[in-house]
Amino acid sequence: MLALLALIPALRPGRLTLGKTKQLLSRFAVAIPNSVFEADELRALLRSELPGVAEATGHAVPLEYIAAAADALGTGATVDSKSYCAVRLELPEVASPEAASTVCFVLDTAASNSLVTPEASTALGARPTGVTASASTATSSDGGGFQQVNLGEVWLPGGLSLGPLAPVVMPLPLPGRAGLLGLDVLARFAIELVLRPGRPFAVLQHGQTRRPGSSSRPPRPDAPTLIRVA
Repeated sequence: MLALLALIPALRPGRLTLGKTKQLLSRFAVAIPNSVFEADELRALLRSELPGVAEATGHAVPLEYIAAAADALGTGATVDSKSYCAVRLELPEVASPEAASTVCFVLDTAASNSLVTPEASTALGARPTGVTASASTATSSDGGGFQQVNLGEVWLPGGLSLGPLAPVVMPLPLPGRAGLLGLDVLARFAIELVLRPGRPFAVLQHGQTRRPGSSSRPPRPDAPTLIRVA
């Protein structure tokens, strides 16, 4: 699924502010011991627990490794045994905020369009766009194929907007995950994926970190992706 598209320039380390250090530790669910409260101690904790995250100049978010479920698509359907990376999203515009609080999407740079499972689409109260798609996710409006839905503007933890998400509803062997993030979203950014056994993470470049309701230029399209195994 994860295809190496291109390389982005190497990231140069910078000195983190105390506030950003605390935000990163919280975003990656790293507990701060009561004995650690000085700025330099917090930065040292970040670098020891999350190697590479402190040096990232973009927006860093944790990834989760998952595997496809062998029987998720029914009898006779087979899935591969590879591991994939997923990221949690925030969906403030969907009808069910409770369901949206645990949404997780698999990154798939081989998919031209994002996908969402029927179960997740129903739970989130996704709104149909009136557009349908073929199995290859080529959109059409002839009434056949798979339905496209609108999930509104989606966000990464820490306040980075990914822009609008309009996935196609399709069954997927992803228990506990809402769907796939395809190139319709991922190509808006330059993304570095640091894949390692402990704490994999992604760093997004060229996007705009902003609060809901504020104006901002949209993310830059056709950005490259770097996959690094640490």
